[in-house]
Amino acid sequence: MTTYLVGRQEEFDPLLLKLIEAESETEALMSYRRCVFPSDPEFLDSLADKSVNMSFIERFWIFTPEEQKIFVTSGKLITTETQFKNRLYDAFGERQELASQYIQYLLDGRESDVNALPPGLAEFAVANFLADDWSSLFAVPLNDISCLS
Repeated sequence: MTTYLVGRQEEFDPLLLKLIEAESETEALMSYRRCVFPSDPEFLDSLADKSVNMSFIERFWIFTPEEQKIFVTSGKLITTETQFKNRLYDAFGERQELASQYIQYLLDGRESDVNALPPGLAEFAVANFLADDWSSLFAVPLNDISCLS
């Protein structure tokens, strides 16, 4: 096992740096996401954000190249609420109850509120939607870090 220093590339926050023992860099990154992201304020804000653009739910409202083109050029959505719901249900697979709770939260007409998110949503989203996106993270084996004296 190797010990990795894992954190976010775009910001230095000592509280988000973690030492993780893992067999590989990928395993270290996966462990970091699984342990840190479900309670990360930035990630939770993205899940809670009910706006279409630049939030977690954008992937369900703006899915096809045609939808993307129209939204970018005109700011209009051509996706119906039914299409949005169906995409969410499809993406949540066997977790249909969680999908229903999330849809209810998203369409309830209230302001975004991290505390109103369905229980287990953050963990599910990390495991199922962020598994291959490591672009914002780094993992460095501790043995590769030199000590200056």
